Amino acid sequence: MNIKFSDDDVESFNDNVESKVKKIILKYVTTNIEKFNGSSNLSTDHKIDSLDAVEIIMNVEEEFGIEIPDEDAQNMNTMDNIVGYVRKKLNTKCTEE
Repeated sequence: MNIKFSDDDVESFNDNVESKVKKIILKYVTTNIEKFNGSSNLSTDHKIDSLDAVEIIMNVEEEFGIEIPDEDAQNMNTMDNIVGYVRKKLNTKCTEE
């Protein structure tokens, strides 16, 4: 069964994913907050350590009901990386159900 979504629905979905991921990440960003953006590197620009990075991924998994394999998580060093991955994963999840 294919469901057609309007452009507004897709935009709202994309904004919602980005907003939720950003909220999760900002709980851990303590340096250079004013410079935080989607493409800033979480570890080098904002000093997110490996433990915080794992916690961010765990929170994202819980928030969106998805599983992120460790090998994929290791490549997620910006908010844009995480948002793109979540959108793709949710899209795949929707088409499988």
